[in-house]
Amino acid sequence: MVEITTEHSVQKQGLVPPPPPKKRQFCMDVEFKKRFDVDAGELLSWIGKSKCAIDNMMFSDFTRQKNISSMKEKVKALEKEKTEKERQAKSLKQVGQALLESMEKEGLPTEEVKHTLENLSVEWKDNNQKMDKLNGKLQYQENINCIYSELQEFEKIVQSKEDWLKCANSAVLKESCQYEVNQMNEMTPQVKKLLAHGEMLSNKSEAPNFLQEDLSNFNNRFMSLLQKLQSKQQVLAGLSKHFCLQLNWQQGQMLGECFPSLGNQE
Repeated sequence: MVEITTEHSVQKQGLVPPPPPKKRQFCMDVEFKKRFDVDAGELLSWIGKSKCAIDNMMFSDFTRQKNISSMKEKVKALEKEKTEKERQAKSLKQVGQALLESMEKEGLPTEEVKHTLENLSVEWKDNNQKMDKLNGKLQYQENINCIYSELQEFEKIVQSKEDWLKCANSAVLKESCQYEVNQMNEMTPQVKKLLAHGEMLSNKSEAPNFLQEDLSNFNNRFMSLLQKLQSKQQVLAGLSKHFCLQLNWQQGQMLGECFPSLGNQE
């Protein structure tokens, strides 16, 4: 005969029935997911604002002189925020992976969490790429600014020497001409360095058309001036030598007139 044990008989015998399955872990996962959703939403919101700020600063055309100090400050602030958010992004990824494992064990749907993690990854990568692109453009424009700042200084010096050359018509300017030539020779290595830097920038795909043209024009102007100064130096040196010979001859004539006997000596 088989004895059937009922709940009533169990209670009558004083036995304690087994406890119902615990749902505490599931409740913890729900709260965990709520926190994850909130943090993910905040991070995605910041990424959206960051991308919008970057898009507003993005530019396509480079100029000879562009004031980028304000943009550099804004990008610096964004990069500081990004460093802080990066820790949050890594933490969210770890939390999301742990949440997925827990939900899979509970047999809960995981599509939403997976989509959030993928969206975070894509948006974070896109924001980084946009920021890198803007930084690259700012650095390139800053290089152009440096080239034209230095170029302007060289042009001032070249202009002053061109003005001097227009007035250099006397043999007494020989030493001054030598000084001008020496200065140009001292400038030559700096000019070559500037041209090399410009050529490197000109080889970039985004290089503006005016860059190589301006540098080529300046180089032609510089070399032409140097040749003119060197020619003037040779002319002045010849005039100076002729002047000295003429002066010696005149002095000899004067001595012969004052002391005739000197001229008759053999």
